[in-house]
Amino acid sequence: RATWLSYTHMLLLLLSPPSHAAAKDDWLHLPQTVAPTGDYTAAERERLRASDPGVDGSPTSIVDSHFVRDLLANGAKPAPFAPAMEPEEWSEAVGVKLTDAKVRTIHGADIVATEAGLQPALQTEYFAAWELEDRPRRICLLTMDMTEDYRPYVGYLNDNIAALQSSFRSKGLPVFTSNWIRRPDDGLYGALDRFYGSAGVRSRENPTYIYLENGTLPMKEIAPTGEEIAAGLTIKSSHLSKFADVDSH
Repeated sequence: RATWLSYTHMLLLLLSPPSHAAAKDDWLHLPQTVAPTGDYTAAERERLRASDPGVDGSPTSIVDSHFVRDLLANGAKPAPFAPAMEPEEWSEAVGVKLTDAKVRTIHGADIVATEAGLQPALQTEYFAAWELEDRPRRICLLTMDMTEDYRPYVGYLNDNIAALQSSFRSKGLPVFTSNWIRRPDDGLYGALDRFYGSAGVRSRENPTYIYLENGTLPMKEIAPTGEEIAAGLTIKSSHLSKFADVDSH
């Protein structure tokens, strides 16, 4: 409870800037232009916080990293990225030849000419603020949408997939299985349906949907084990991104 209250206090500090912020806080509470084509209104931000699964702390959030804590602790520190590179340096680094190294300004942008076209005169190499070793991780295998409906197209891969599954299981690593379950009458219509259109259902040519009665079932040669099913390692999928098929549970 103390940790939650502490985090809530930090979030309120971030979201509710004092009316007379000290100079040292200017890096955090910056002037904004709230407009239809500008910054969010307070109400718009609240709607996003309440519904966006990518936003820390939202009711639908998949991950809550408590980023506000890190922002308040580190926001005033210099960035760890290398200084901006001059044209001669970055052009050599990326293998692009400068055709005119004279810096010109076009619509407020300082640019130089290269064989690949105009490029910003100063360029910075950005990278993640963390290393892979910084965050505990455990790899897994996802056998994705290898269902009976798709056997005529991808069944030839089953021997290789089965060997890969066996290798993961022998090392105690999780093996997930997803199965595409869209049906023409499921009412789950969205962007994918609009992309492929509404024709070709009777002829079974529309790739959005599964057509065989057992078409949603994983092919038996590479089906999940009973233990994997009991452990919740199966995903009924109606999204091309399998992350969109699951929540934090």
